[in-house]
Amino acid sequence: MDGRRVFLKRFVKSGFGLLAFLFGATLLRFLYPSQVRARQLLYHPLLKEDDIPRQGVRRVHLTYDKGEKTITMRLFLVHAGADIFALSSSCAHLGCLVDWSRHKEQFICPCHGGKYDMQGNVVAGPPPLSLARMPLKIENGIVYIGIKV
Repeated sequence: MDGRRVFLKRFVKSGFGLLAFLFGATLLRFLYPSQVRARQLLYHPLLKEDDIPRQGVRRVHLTYDKGEKTITMRLFLVHAGADIFALSSSCAHLGCLVDWSRHKEQFICPCHGGKYDMQGNVVAGPPPLSLARMPLKIENGIVYIGIKV
């Protein structure tokens, strides 16, 4: 009778161990995607180099095809000192579209009052992060913006 109890205890413990293992494996499979694909950076022509603002901010639109869809993005091209860079127009708080205020020299989010300086850094309001900088390159007199696809 003692042998049967030991067997049943080991059997029940093994069953619970197997259930815990299966639960853990299922949880890990759920938390970590099976295919993590590296997104490729593709550069799309934006405008001619001559159209870059001499100083300040210029709002530009980029239209490109992504599969069967045509995507249009609004960006800001900034020429500050010797730096030329592109900023996303999406607020880091909730994704609203920010606008450049020439009078205040700030990007302002109309949704919740977020404010960014010319570099895209948060000045005031709820945004947790700066405006995203977009990859930019200039080749053969054309400005290209990098988009991850």
